[in-house]
Amino acid sequence: MSPRSLLQQAIHSLASKPLASVGFMLSTRPLQFLRSRGELIDFVNFALVSNKSGDLCQFTSSWSVSSKRFATMYEAKWGQPSESAMIASSQDWLLQGWPRSSLGFRVPEEPDGCAREMQEFVESAKLVGIPFLDSITTFENAAEFWLERNANVELCADLLVFAGQSARAQRLVEASLIEIEQRNYSGKNVALAYFNRMHSRLFAGEA
Repeated sequence: MSPRSLLQQAIHSLASKPLASVGFMLSTRPLQFLRSRGELIDFVNFALVSNKSGDLCQFTSSWSVSSKRFATMYEAKWGQPSESAMIASSQDWLLQGWPRSSLGFRVPEEPDGCAREMQEFVESAKLVGIPFLDSITTFENAAEFWLERNANVELCADLLVFAGQSARAQRLVEASLIEIEQRNYSGKNVALAYFNRMHSRLFAGEA
């Protein structure tokens, strides 16, 4: 059995029912779980660590939250659709308390071993992954998630603007520009141009 077929079989037979009990629906194309929370939609996606054939499937998961309201507000404010409605996302191994590294779970074709690995995945989903998704309820706490990781400045700034915190968003972008200007590296000019465009888009016309 190919790694992808083994993953699909393991998810369908050993993870779909326990995650359905907490509101997640399994989709097979692509292979992912989805859950609606009002205007928010949670996603759990899967990726193979290796596509090598054999009797072993090694996989990781990613956890993300999208917002219909974010997409609507973005287009209304900026006059163009956003590239994504996602407001928060993480690879599983970056979530605090996740038991595996970026090498992921190793699911063998042998039934007992497969069951043990998938049981640990389901337990990790309930104890770590789903609480992360549940913690993202507003634009503000989605922004706080990115601030804590010091990542995705542009999305973080958009989220702060839509949360009514434009001054805070401006401070964030301007601090990033200062940091870039103080460093010397090969991509500095590209980064400066990117952040200056971001600043103009977000704060043009503001005092």
